[in-house]
Amino acid sequence: IDLPVQGLRQAMTPGESTDLTLSALLREHAERQPHAIAILAPGRPPLTYGDLWRQVQRIANTLQSRGVTPTARVAVVLPNGPEMAATVLGVAACAVCAPLNPAYRLEEFRFYLQDTRAQFVVVGDNDVVILKSISAPSMDEFDSLISVARRQAKTAGLKPAHVEEAIARVRGRK
Repeated sequence: IDLPVQGLRQAMTPGESTDLTLSALLREHAERQPHAIAILAPGRPPLTYGDLWRQVQRIANTLQSRGVTPTARVAVVLPNGPEMAATVLGVAACAVCAPLNPAYRLEEFRFYLQDTRAQFVVVGDNDVVILKSISAPSMDEFDSLISVARRQAKTAGLKPAHVEEAIARVRGRK
């Protein structure tokens, strides 16, 4: 998301705090330029800042109405795309967000869910985003969630080799 942070900071009153949250920056940009394009994705209509902000608010409000608090840890397991971006921003607006790669292997999901101490997980099923409360999911529930995430990753064209290559690049091996 390309937000003009410098312009926002210059518009602030002298002495006003410049510690802005991502949600505050997004809201400000949506108010100033609601029709400006925020996200482009191949084969999809552009998502404007106004539309993105409305989606982020709807997601955050829904999560809060379901008991998600600012200190709750929420794992997000969705394939890359506008829905994932809006969901991560919506979760981050009201809780601690832990985006997880839907192509992770079962052992990796177990590790990251334990490491982040996620209390909720957001997954997608067809075009529906599902919030699931977790403490320690049963193996059947966990396997079902992973299965859904893997199907979505496959549908999105994500392959294990893509993930391995990205990890190697980040680690400076390629």
